[in-house]
Amino acid sequence: MKKNIIIKTREIKRTVIGMAMALVMGGTLLAQAPVTGIVAHAECPVNEVWTDAAPTTCGQQYKTRTLYRSKKVSYTTSTTDSTMDGWTLYNTDSKVVGKGDKIEYGRGNDSTAPAKSGAYRVWAEKINYTYNPDIYTRPTTDISIVTTSSETNKSKIKWIQIALCRYGYNSPVDGVYGSATFAYVKKFQQDNGITATGIFGRATIQKMTAKIDSDPVYCYYYETAAEQNTYHFYKLDAQWSDWTETAITGDTTFNAGVTNVMVETKKQYCYITPAAEEESDDVIEAPEIKKINFKSRITKVQLADDPDADGYECTVLKVSVKSLKLLKKQLNECGDDTISVKGTKTFTSKSAFLSLKNLKKGKKYAMVARSFKYVDGEKLYSNYSSIKIVKIKK
Repeated sequence: MKKNIIIKTREIKRTVIGMAMALVMGGTLLAQAPVTGIVAHAECPVNEVWTDAAPTTCGQQYKTRTLYRSKKVSYTTSTTDSTMDGWTLYNTDSKVVGKGDKIEYGRGNDSTAPAKSGAYRVWAEKINYTYNPDIYTRPTTDISIVTTSSETNKSKIKWIQIALCRYGYNSPVDGVYGSATFAYVKKFQQDNGITATGIFGRATIQKMTAKIDSDPVYCYYYETAAEQNTYHFYKLDAQWSDWTETAITGDTTFNAGVTNVMVETKKQYCYITPAAEEESDDVIEAPEIKKINFKSRITKVQLADDPDADGYECTVLKVSVKSLKLLKKQLNECGDDTISVKGTKTFTSKSAFLSLKNLKKGKKYAMVARSFKYVDGEKLYSNYSSIKIVKIKK
C-alpha cells in the first residue's frame, strides 16, 4: 500500500506569496512549488496555459493573475441621438434628480410610449413609483361612472387613474370616476382595440393589467421644447477592450453621471504539474483506529501499530451537526494541517495504546488519529485517519 507523505508540523499559510510546502524526499527536505496562487502577472511554465477554471481539488499547484478590461463612457449635454444609452437630469444645484435608460424623440408615437399633444421629447424612466398603480387595489369587476364611492371602490378607481397616467392618459387621481377619467378610459380603449364604452370592464382590466405586468419598471413622461432642463446623456463603448494584465482604474458598477470608465476583472489560473514523488523510508501512514474500550472514566483506544512511528495522537470532538461538518470540511480540504476546530481535545502517546480522559458518559465523539516521527530533529506527522464516531458508555 502506498504510504502518505509526512509534512512538517509547523503551520504553512497557503495564501502567502512565494512560500513553499516542504515534502520529505529521500531523507531530505525538498522545497516544492506553492499549493495555491503565489505570483500575480507571472509567466506560465513551458507547456502550461492560463485558464479561467478555478481549482477543484486540494493540493493542486498553481499560479494566479488578475486580468482587466474596460469600456469608456462618453457624456454630452445636448444630443438628438436616440441610440444614447441613457441620461441623468440635474437641478439648479447640480444634483441628480432623475435618471433613465430609454430615450425617445419626437412625439412619442411608438409602441411603448403613447402620444401626447405638444410633446417635444418623450422619456422613459426606470422604477418611478409616482406611476405605480399597485399601491392601490387592482379592480377585478366592472368600474364605471355609476360606481359608488366606497373606500374600496376609491382604491380601485385610483389604481385605474394612475395606470392611465402611466401610459400618457393624464387622468386626475382623486378616487372619483368622473367625466375626465371616463374620457381617458374611452381613449385607452380606442387605442387598444377595445369597444369604447368608458366602462373599465373585463377586457379593459385584462389589457391594462397585462401592460402593467409586462412593463413593471418604466413610466413615461414628456418634455416640451420650452422646458429648460440640464441633462447629461451618456453612451458606453459598444465593445469591451481586450483583457490585459495592466491594472485599469474605473468603476465596476455603473453610476450615471459619475462613471467615466467601466472595469471588469477576472482571475486566471496556471496549473503546474508537480515532479514525480519518490517513495521514502521516512514516510509513515495514517494509523487505523482498531479498538475502543470503556473503563471507569477512561476511554482506551488502540491504533494500528507502525514500527516506523515514534508516537501517536488521537483527537476527539463532541459531535454536533455543526462540529462534524467543520471537521469533515477541514479534513477534506487538506489532511496535513493540525485540526483547529473549536472544542477538540488531543491525546498523545508513544505507543499505539492511548488513554482518553474526561469524555462525558452518553455523549457522542468524533475521533481521528495520526502518527508522527522525528527526522533530523523535526517532528513530522502522517495524515489523519478516517473519522470514527463513538458513544461513551461508562
